[in-house]
Amino acid sequence: DKVFTEEYHTGYQEQAYLETQGILAYYEGAKLVIRGSMQCPYYLVGAVKIAMGLKDNSQLKVLFDYTGGAFGGKEDYPSVLACQTAVATKKVGRPVRVVLARREDIISTSKRHPAYLTYKTALRAGKITGMDIDILYDSGAYRTLSLVVLQRGIIGAIGVYRIDNLHVRGRSGKTNTVPNGAFRGFGGPQVFFAMEMHMSHLAKELGRDPLDFKKEYMVKQGDVTSTNGIYHCPVVLPQMLEKLDNMSDYQKKYAAYKKPQSGRYRKGIGLSLVYHGCGFTGNGERDLIKAVMKLIKYEDDRVEIMAVNTDMGQGLKTTFIKLVTTILGIPQEQVIFANPDTSRVPDSGPTVASRSMMNVGKLLERACLKLKANWQKGVYQEFEERYQHPAYLIPWNLDTFSGDAYPTYSWATNAVEVQVDTLTGATQVLGAWGVYDIGYPIDEKICKGQMEGGFLQAIGYGGMEQMTAEKGVIRNASLSDYIIPTAKDVPHMEVAFVNNPYEFGPFGAKGAGELPAVGGASAYVEALENALATRF
Repeated sequence: DKVFTEEYHTGYQEQAYLETQGILAYYEGAKLVIRGSMQCPYYLVGAVKIAMGLKDNSQLKVLFDYTGGAFGGKEDYPSVLACQTAVATKKVGRPVRVVLARREDIISTSKRHPAYLTYKTALRAGKITGMDIDILYDSGAYRTLSLVVLQRGIIGAIGVYRIDNLHVRGRSGKTNTVPNGAFRGFGGPQVFFAMEMHMSHLAKELGRDPLDFKKEYMVKQGDVTSTNGIYHCPVVLPQMLEKLDNMSDYQKKYAAYKKPQSGRYRKGIGLSLVYHGCGFTGNGERDLIKAVMKLIKYEDDRVEIMAVNTDMGQGLKTTFIKLVTTILGIPQEQVIFANPDTSRVPDSGPTVASRSMMNVGKLLERACLKLKANWQKGVYQEFEERYQHPAYLIPWNLDTFSGDAYPTYSWATNAVEVQVDTLTGATQVLGAWGVYDIGYPIDEKICKGQMEGGFLQAIGYGGMEQMTAEKGVIRNASLSDYIIPTAKDVPHMEVAFVNNPYEFGPFGAKGAGELPAVGGASAYVEALENALATRF
């Protein structure tokens, strides 16, 4: 076989949330109170209990305050800050508040893992006969979440394609730099970028159209996954591609821009196909998270959602309340969903892994249906629901890394069109189009906002967000040195949905938040290659 080898490198990406990291600690009598900007209140409970030597949860209360963005950057770092702040308030006997300045925040908090990826593909008679993939993620000075970020990278290494003969090796390495951790897409954007570029380059090597070549290997329902699981649910990528082509005119533009271009300005268009596994990897939801939520109806017939999942701007409060009002037929004013307080609400799990709406929302849907069937006016009623692992899943084995890594997948197709100034190297994005399968969008406006925001982040990752470290310290640690895209950088963006309801999500909803951050970078760089007739 002819062996085609390519190496890829992806860099840091900073979450650049609007509000920096901040925690406040104080005592209410003998009870320690922690409040601040976070994604996962019960993570802080677990960490502070250990740091302070507390025997049980009753000695501690964690309150979620309105949080101005997170994107994964407030998954594990708030636990570090909470422990430091808790120790300080114990020592000085007074309330202690720590709010990082932007430069402090960028230098000391986790980033997207830089990655070094080697893809080797065997080709015979124009067909892929096997792939050997080596993945190395830069973890920084501590492991933090690298283990599970790397798991997603390994699982997603071949993207949306079926490759029957496959070997993937994944490692994370320690470096004397800032520890890296969670960022929207969680290990996926690095490998999906490499695989999408690699498939396009293979097609060009064979004299094939990249999209036609990709379609040949695109997975369908019933196919085997990279971990010998099964794609149990319908895969609607063909319908999504058709819709994307109608929106963007991709095929016509690609053919036109492929012809030799001259002059200072050159145009190109690129396309990507990606997925995001919904929820925690493997048995994480069943064995580690064990989500519990409650629905309470008070004597005045107001209904309260008791869940610890947080709204960081992604619209969870709106969608959860909308779910309750739709099922129960009551006005929004009758529903309470307060900011989580761990002394009141059960542990429904962290607000990560595109799990809140699909998994916790499903528990909420079940509780609402029970309340509706047993509604007693003027009577206090309480319903508790616990996570149930879908019975159809092939058991996950972490030792052999085999089985169903996720119960289902959300899918995306992206196209990006650019114009390149060959004199200055400046690139203008002319348009960006995305079609998404998130099961069923419970609130389409909120979901469109999520897709647009994530898509913009992905284009920034591919095109302008460069960050470097010097002697282990982040060099460009301000938002005047680390540039992120704004709406002006992508003047025309369209997103749309293809409904593909999932049985174990409320109203058929699947994971949405992380998906749009996965595919935009490769579509952007493919557009540059199309414009300049070269490879990056």
